[in-house]
Amino acid sequence: MTGVLLYLSCCYCSHVVTGSTAYMRLVCLQECISQSAVETKFQQHTTNGKQIVKELYSMMETIFESALSQR
Repeated sequence: MTGVLLYLSCCYCSHVVTGSTAYMRLVCLQECISQSAVETKFQQHTTNGKQIVKELYSMMETIFESALSQR
C-alpha cells in the first residue's frame, strides 16, 4: 500500500485522519487523549475553585454576622 493516501475517520472523535499508515490514527488518538486530559484537569481546577469560593463565602458571612452582632 505504499503511496496510497487513506482518508479515515478517527475512532475517538470526528476528525478525518489522512495518512498512508495507521500511524496517523495513532497521532490523532494521542491528540484526543491529550485534549481529554486537559479537559479533565480543567474540570478538577474548576471544582476546587468552586469549593474554595464556597468556603471563603462562608467565612465572610460569619465575619459579617459577627460584626453586625457587635454593633
